[in-house]
Amino acid sequence: MEIDLAQLDSNAANSDILRAPTCIIGAGIAGLTLAHKLVTLGHEVLLLESGGHAREDFSPVEQAGHPHPGTSEPRPRALGGTSLTWGGQLLPFPQDTTSWPISASDLNAFTTEAEQILAVDSLPYDAASFFARTHQAAPALLNQLPQLEASLSKFAPFSHRNLARTLGRKLRGPSKARLTLHATVTELLLAPTRDHIEAVLVRTPSGQTLRLTPAHVVLAAGTIETVRLLLASCSVAPEGLGNQHDQLGRNFHDHLTIAAATLNEPARTQLLA
Repeated sequence: MEIDLAQLDSNAANSDILRAPTCIIGAGIAGLTLAHKLVTLGHEVLLLESGGHAREDFSPVEQAGHPHPGTSEPRPRALGGTSLTWGGQLLPFPQDTTSWPISASDLNAFTTEAEQILAVDSLPYDAASFFARTHQAAPALLNQLPQLEASLSKFAPFSHRNLARTLGRKLRGPSKARLTLHATVTELLLAPTRDHIEAVLVRTPSGQTLRLTPAHVVLAAGTIETVRLLLASCSVAPEGLGNQHDQLGRNFHDHLTIAAATLNEPARTQLLA
């Protein structure tokens, strides 16, 4: 079911209508996918989204030094999140995962499910396996430059890139999900014992604050908004929730562009052909 706090007056908006064991903050790609999975497994879920159905103005982030438009332009506050603006490209998980807490094999079981959600094929991502499976000749450049490790990406069709139109539509219908729009989470209240989140504070468009007490809380609001929320959750921990080492929000990397290689003739001509 769908609940829009912007359409409820202050008397109608209360925490009773937002009760659920699991609360997911953020209805973007991660939030919608997780909520849909939990509902499919029979769980009751509360999904909170600070925006509505259409993209709304993004509250600016104060930045030191050179402003980075990536903090706001591709991150809409709306049901569907970044899936409203992304290109729909799927890339393979790095095979060299020595510095990651998870491995590529850990995610293989979920690859097929993700491809089904985004309506792409199940062909391999590495070039050698792809051309072998499709019975096509690999480009000569790959044989002439063995130092290149080629892989392919997949693009979701436009009909499935915006998850608000696919998973969001399913959650809005009869289900165990309470999809709540215009629900801005302002703070996660840490218990005095500092071992769990005691409550979630939600601000409605009318200015009312609702106190929710789910058993489980999942943050799926994206890197910037999640960090902002954790830093704002300082009633019990003045430094911010989870920021005891002062590392929240630091070392943020976003779509870096670097000069990785230089291709000279004739390789350059072959690549651009």
